Amino acid sequence: LAQARAHVIAIEAAVAPTCTTTGLTEGKHCSVCNEILVAQEVIPALGHKYTVSWDFNADFTKKIKTSTCTVCGDVLIEEFDR
Repeated sequence: LAQARAHVIAIEAAVAPTCTTTGLTEGKHCSVCNEILVAQEVIPALGHKYTVSWDFNADFTKKIKTSTCTVCGDVLIEEFDR
């Protein structure tokens, strides 16, 4: 009879989510038989967290909305007629 062997654990590193991409929890599998011992789970994307500021263009004909993500620094600029 063949003797049972112990699993040799390999770790899949966790991946942190960002504002726009999903992440993964840490996982583990056997590097010999490839059995998954701890499955990685998807962590949802965080989503942007914007703060908003308002200003005017140089000749005051347009109102300018600037939204800046406090997590990743993404900036959205929108112009509106006054």
